[in-house]
Amino acid sequence: MHAFNLNEAVPLLCDDVADMVVRGAYLDYSVRLLEQSRLAHASRVELAQASHAPFLNVKSGSTQAPVEDVALVPLADLALTDRALSASKWLSERLRTRCETALEAWLTVHCDEYRRAVEAKSDADNWEQALHRVEVDAHHFILTLSTVRNLAPAGYDPAAGGFSQATLDAIGQARVDAAKVDAGITMTNEIAERHDALLGQTAFDVPMPRVVQVPHLAEVEQLVFLPVAAAQAECRRVIGAVENLIDQEIDALRNRVHASAHEHHARMKRYVRDAWNQLHAYAAAHSVEPDQVAEVVAQTEKLYAATSATRTF
Repeated sequence: MHAFNLNEAVPLLCDDVADMVVRGAYLDYSVRLLEQSRLAHASRVELAQASHAPFLNVKSGSTQAPVEDVALVPLADLALTDRALSASKWLSERLRTRCETALEAWLTVHCDEYRRAVEAKSDADNWEQALHRVEVDAHHFILTLSTVRNLAPAGYDPAAGGFSQATLDAIGQARVDAAKVDAGITMTNEIAERHDALLGQTAFDVPMPRVVQVPHLAEVEQLVFLPVAAAQAECRRVIGAVENLIDQEIDALRNRVHASAHEHHARMKRYVRDAWNQLHAYAAAHSVEPDQVAEVVAQTEKLYAATSATRTF
């Protein structure tokens, strides 16, 4: 199925997930019964305490039983029910957690939308690695471009409009470094583009940011055609722009990707929880037999190592 659909999912559920879902519905039913029982026991305790105030027992020969004796039975019942209720809630949460873990694996196989989300989980790390490579290459590019700027006046021939061989060699190295930066930005943006294409029109459509693609290689290549002063000015401009990329833009982009990854993870959790909620509601409506509650809950306690507690319905 493309996205989770309850009607499509129910016939496809594997036995272990279906079993946990149904047991969870029985536990939920048990919790409701215990909560009702607790209210009844608590009311009995309040009535006993209100009708047997301590000062009524001061008179000699009073036939009134002490409040502790009168309330002893309902207090014991209340304590017993509280323990059973706590055990059932603990087991219910434990079972839900295990069921959601199994449901994640099931959704990865049977739900195309969720499978895409799983496939995209590594995109943020891959994007981060590609961006780090851009950052490293950009530092090298700044250094080589600074060398071009510094060497440009030395040996420059105004008449011929030509730079010295040392300057030309430095420009050649700047070309190499500029190409690396350009390629790294392209790779980073391709990861983001694949991510967005994979998750577009799904519940996990949180777009990844793009790095502005500047033609650094073209900027370096046109240096040889500029007068020395203009070439130096262009070097300073490009260096400033790349420094801004490193010092501000990359950090801002990285923060946005971290936020995107966090939201992606949260949406995956919500997706599984929503699927479980739908299955749980379906099981509660169609699979619970009231006369089987005590037996199923007892079996579930044994299967999932819950603390055993006597139940009073």
